[in-house]
Amino acid sequence: MTGRRNRSILITTLFAVLVLKSGSAVAHQCDCDTADVEAMVCPAMQDESLYDKYGYDSYKMLIPGKEGWIFRSASDLRSDFSLTDEALDNLEELNNAFRARGTQLVMLVTPTRGLIHSEFVKDKDRKKYNLVNIDKAWKNYWNAIESIRSRGVAVVGVERPKPGEAFFYKRDHHWNPYGAHISAKAVADFIKTLPAYKTIEKVEYATHEEGV
Repeated sequence: MTGRRNRSILITTLFAVLVLKSGSAVAHQCDCDTADVEAMVCPAMQDESLYDKYGYDSYKMLIPGKEGWIFRSASDLRSDFSLTDEALDNLEELNNAFRARGTQLVMLVTPTRGLIHSEFVKDKDRKKYNLVNIDKAWKNYWNAIESIRSRGVAVVGVERPKPGEAFFYKRDHHWNPYGAHISAKAVADFIKTLPAYKTIEKVEYATHEEGV
């Protein structure tokens, strides 16, 4: 949003916008039990070449978790969140470009599904993808945020939720309403501390139900 005084706050996220579709090497969102999810897994889902061939490389590899969860091994089960010097240089350059135009950049770096819901990752996969020490993985996440912050970029992270709090859907990479609420609140609380926020004209909104 752009303020009348040529000051604005830009919010972005590092979480890719992807959609799990039903079809080759992918799974769909459904209200089925664990046994049904296991039945959805076929040998082709473990064939990495198919993901690349059909343009689903961002989904690989789809693996079943506990209690009906499905994870993407390459995206959801990361334990290393470090950025290269080149990536940090580019973020710093982008931030400076926005600043030169009177815009305050705010970045939200979201934790992965495997990081937040590690209890639903099967033990063999936690070992395979280095998620055994989940505390260390969370530390890696915050270290990555600090590395971005060290370049002068305003960046926000999401605190580790309490066990049992659903942040993501079981078979969909998107946040559920609670996850969206927590993420939005983290960003809003941070933005309110910025000098640029005080220059933006405030608008009051009222929320009310209108049906589905």
